[in-house]
Amino acid sequence: MADFYTLAELMEVAVFVVQGAEFRYVNPAATRMTGYTRNELLRMKFWEVVHPDERALVRERGFARQAGVDMPQHLPYRLYTKAGHMDIRRGRYVKDKKIIEKDCTCPTCSKKITRATLREL
Repeated sequence: MADFYTLAELMEVAVFVVQGAEFRYVNPAATRMTGYTRNELLRMKFWEVVHPDERALVRERGFARQAGVDMPQHLPYRLYTKAGHMDIRRGRYVKDKKIIEKDCTCPTCSKKITRATLREL
């Protein structure tokens, strides 16, 4: 386990470990991206860092996954920061002229691709 924590602490990708409804571990990137301190996050429910419109779905799927139900591993959702802003750090790419999104909280994936840019591709 020490190797996991050593790696997670150095990653620029947010790492959230959830047990039940609460976060049990968050790395420094998670605190930077959400604006919450580690202690604040550890007192929160995991769905509280998601946009209010998506919380019910994230909560439902999170509990289902913990119960062993086969659920998609990557669900696109909007991170909701402490300041009340939406952080849409998701990787986007184009396939067959459609926008395909993959969940990612990596700062290097945070470029927004506008529809105008997509038309230029």
